[in-house]
Amino acid sequence: MVKQRAFSHLEWVGLVAGVITALVMVTGCPSTAPPAGDPPPGLPTPDPDADADGVTDADDLCADTPAGTAVDNDGCPTTIVVDPDLDGDGVLNADDNCANTGQGVNVDADGCPVSTPGTPDTDGDGVNDDVDQCEGTPAGVTVDVNGCPDSERDSDGDGVNDDIDMCPDTDANKDVDNTGCAANQLDGDRDGVTDDNDECPDSPAGARVDPTGCTVTSPPGGGGGPPPPTPAEPVCGDGTIEGAETCEPPNTATCNSTCQIIASGSFSADACADAAPIIGEGAFEFDNTAATQDGPGHRDCVNEGQDNMDGDVWACWTAPCTATAFVQTCGLATIDTKLAVYEGCDCPVADATLLSCNDDRCDLQSIATFEAQAGQQYLIRVGSFVGSELGTGAVSLTCGLDSCTATSGACTEENGSAGCSDESCCETVCAIDSFCCDTNWDSVCVEEAAGLCSGSFSACARGAGACTNGDEGNGTPGCSDIDCCNTVCAEDPFCCLNAWDNLCAEQEARFCRSTCGVDAGDCFAVGGNGSPGCESTDCCAEVCTRDPLCCSGEWDAVCAEAAVEFCTP
Repeated sequence: MVKQRAFSHLEWVGLVAGVITALVMVTGCPSTAPPAGDPPPGLPTPDPDADADGVTDADDLCADTPAGTAVDNDGCPTTIVVDPDLDGDGVLNADDNCANTGQGVNVDADGCPVSTPGTPDTDGDGVNDDVDQCEGTPAGVTVDVNGCPDSERDSDGDGVNDDIDMCPDTDANKDVDNTGCAANQLDGDRDGVTDDNDECPDSPAGARVDPTGCTVTSPPGGGGGPPPPTPAEPVCGDGTIEGAETCEPPNTATCNSTCQIIASGSFSADACADAAPIIGEGAFEFDNTAATQDGPGHRDCVNEGQDNMDGDVWACWTAPCTATAFVQTCGLATIDTKLAVYEGCDCPVADATLLSCNDDRCDLQSIATFEAQAGQQYLIRVGSFVGSELGTGAVSLTCGLDSCTATSGACTEENGSAGCSDESCCETVCAIDSFCCDTNWDSVCVEEAAGLCSGSFSACARGAGACTNGDEGNGTPGCSDIDCCNTVCAEDPFCCLNAWDNLCAEQEARFCRSTCGVDAGDCFAVGGNGSPGCESTDCCAEVCTRDPLCCSGEWDAVCAEAAVEFCTP
C-alpha cells in the first residue's frame, strides 16, 4: 500500500501562484505590492505576511522564511520535512517507541499505551481492553503493546502483515512485493547490490561485482543495461570455473593465469589402506570418479543429515611446518566436496583420531583446519556429498598464510594489498574467501572480517528476515534475532555473508531453540533419554555446546557419556 498526497510541495506553490495571477487579471491590479498605508475605502484590510512568502502570518508555520525561498502551503521551505505522527497518538514518529497506537488511546511520552488500572483483559493476552486494538486474540499467541499478533499487525504500514513480512521496517511510501520488501531491500542475484541500484540483475553466483552490480569484467557502469551476452570462451578470473578451466581465481600458488591448477602432486587411492604419500604445500589433484565409500561417518561431520561422504579418496600428508594447516577445495573443484583430516595415517574406525571435517564452507566446496606439527603425518580424506556427483579436482594444503603478517595492512579497512595484519583474523577470513589473501583485501574482505573476527555480523539486525521461516530460510543475509543470528553465522558465515537459506534455518533450530529444562529427560540416563536435551539446564548447555546434535536431535548414549564426563551428577 502506497500513500500519496493530493499535491506535492512544489505543486502547492504553483497553485498559489496561479491563483494570485488570476486575481491580478480579474481585478486589473498591478503585480507589485500596494503602497504602504490604509487600503482604499471599501476594501478589506489584507492579512499581514511579514516574510513576504505568499502565506499570511496567521497560516505561516515558518514566519521568517528568507526572501525568494520556495515554500509549501504552510509557509515552510519545501526542503523542510515535518516529522509526522503516523499513528495519530500525539507523539511524533521520531519519539514514538510504540508504532501504530490507535487514535484516542492514552499514551505516555514514548507513545506507548497506558491502561487505566482495573480495566479487564478479556482475551487474556496481557493487554487490557481499553488499549487492546485486537480483541479476541487466541490464548497463548504472542502480541505487541497494542494487543495484536503478527498476523494482524503491519508495523511498517506497507500493506503486508508482520507474520509474512520479510522486511518489517520498509520506509513509508515504498512499493513492496508480496513479501513486504521494497527494491532497496532485495538482492535478487545475491551479489551484494540491492535491486534498485543493480544494473546487471542476473550476475553469476559468486562473481565479484562493481557498485552497479555488474561483474568486474563488464564495462564500467554495466553500460546502463543488462550484462553483455556470455562470451563464447570462458573468462578466466570471473570467479566461475567453466569450460576448460579447472580452477578460479588465478593466483600464484594453486591456479595459473589461464585458470589451470598448479599441481604439486596427485592421489586417487580408493582404499584408506592405500593412501598415497604426499609432502609439502600446494595443490594436489584427486580423482574420485571410480571410488566407493571406505571410511566411517562422524557426528561432527553432519550436514543436511549426512555424516559420511561418497567416493572418498585418501592421502597421507607429512606436514612441513608447525602452524595452522588449511585443507581446502575452494576454487579447485566443481563437484560438491566434503573433507576430513585425521591424526596419523592409520585408517580411522571411529572419531578418536578425527581432527577436522567440513562440508560447504565455501559454497559447495570445503575447508578443514587444524594445528599441524612439522614432520607429523596426517590422513587427508576427500569425497563427494552423499548422493552427489563424483569427479575430479584438487585439494590445497598450506601451513598458515603468507599474506597474514604484521607488516600487512589493517583488517578493518581496504588496505590495497593481499591479507591483513591481524594474523588470526586474516586466516579466519581467507579460509572462506581466498581472494582476500591471494589478490586484494577489498571492501568485501573488510565486511567479512567485521563479522567473522568480532562475532557481530552487520546482517544480524532487527529489520532482517525471520530466523525461522519454515525450512526454506528467508533468502537474504542474516536474520532478525540478533543473538541467534550471530551464533549461527559464527558456525556458518554463509548465512550472514550470502543468504539465510534452508541450512541456516536448520541451524537456527539446533543452536537457538532451547530443549534444556525440567521437562526434558535425565542427563545421565544410560543409553540416553530418547528426546532432545535433558533436565539440568547447565549440564545440557555444556554438552550441547560440544555436540549440538544432543539438543537438535536425540539425547543418546554419546550425550549421556558426555554428561558424565563434563557435568556433576
